[in-house]
Amino acid sequence: MTVNENDAPAPATLQFTSGFVNITPTHPVPLAGYGARMGPYAGIADELEANAVIVRDGARDLVFITFDLLYVGDLLRHRLEETLLAFVQPDDLFLAASHTHFAPATNPSSPLLGIVDANYFGLVVAQVEALVRGLMQAEFKPLHAGIGRSQADNAVNRRRVGWRLRRRFPFLRHGAWMAPNPRGVKDETVTLLRLGSEAVVWNYACHPVFVPHLNDVSADFIGVVRRSLRETLGPRTAVLFCQGFSGDIYPSFAATTDGLSARLKRRWFRTSDAVAADVWADWAARLAGHVDEAYANAATCPVIGPVRSLRVSCPLTDVLKGATTNRALWAHRIQLGAAIDILGVSAELMTAYASYFRAALRSPNLLCVGCIDGTFGYLPTAKMLR
Repeated sequence: MTVNENDAPAPATLQFTSGFVNITPTHPVPLAGYGARMGPYAGIADELEANAVIVRDGARDLVFITFDLLYVGDLLRHRLEETLLAFVQPDDLFLAASHTHFAPATNPSSPLLGIVDANYFGLVVAQVEALVRGLMQAEFKPLHAGIGRSQADNAVNRRRVGWRLRRRFPFLRHGAWMAPNPRGVKDETVTLLRLGSEAVVWNYACHPVFVPHLNDVSADFIGVVRRSLRETLGPRTAVLFCQGFSGDIYPSFAATTDGLSARLKRRWFRTSDAVAADVWADWAARLAGHVDEAYANAATCPVIGPVRSLRVSCPLTDVLKGATTNRALWAHRIQLGAAIDILGVSAELMTAYASYFRAALRSPNLLCVGCIDGTFGYLPTAKMLR
């Protein structure tokens, strides 16, 4: 029996739903991100969230969740795979952290960056499970999506190579250290994926590593952008931030926090302030303006299936020569129809990897996302290792 192509069902428009939940700690716990900051947080500058989008292709659901966390971690990944197994297959569960350095730890494999508090870990699991369960019962709408871009001016490379004076012999040494490098590689592209009028996914390569008060809970600039978008789009808009490949990138105001005068001021006044509040607020507001511009440039159209989701791993020693750990490097690629292509990697990758993957995968519009799943740390380039 032959089937006439004209009688075959037409590809269906994908459907989606979205939402978010509060994951701010309810009692003082240590924050993750700085090895020397081991005590409980001092205050809450703004709330932490987990934002989610569920895309449905027939009977198959893809669950995409971003967290205001330093890392997701293997333990949180495995726990959510178990609790959400009735709704989504593990390989269709995309989990990414914003990489804020001002949230409690959920990754016990990196204890020097923050000790995991069991109660907070349980709160995150319970809140996210309730969010996904609720969304599965919510109304799914046809997915109309569009991609918009803008060019920011908010980042600087933080890897400087050259001669440096040292306190110990040899007093003059050639090497690399962390400091603003205006000539270094960076990627100022802000990419925004607009999902109907209910959700946005935005991507930018910059470390959320400085806020005015280092001991406060904060989503960093991600929270500022989120509030700006919700002022325009409505308070129930899901705003998912995907950290770009930013292992060697941090905010352009870093020069004001790194110099001798800044260090002396912190020591003299015995303060943990990292950056002046007005400098940080102006910088974050400027970035929010670039994200708003990207949203305005995103014209939506129906997204026709299918959904493709592939999650693979390899030993870290296969990727990073000389690595002694037995940990794995994970990659998770998602394609929604022909237009939306997302690649997540469980590492803090250097910016140069973004152009490499776009060329290797022949996908110029590829959205590159770092800090997914059990992030092990930095993945340098071969040139950096040399």
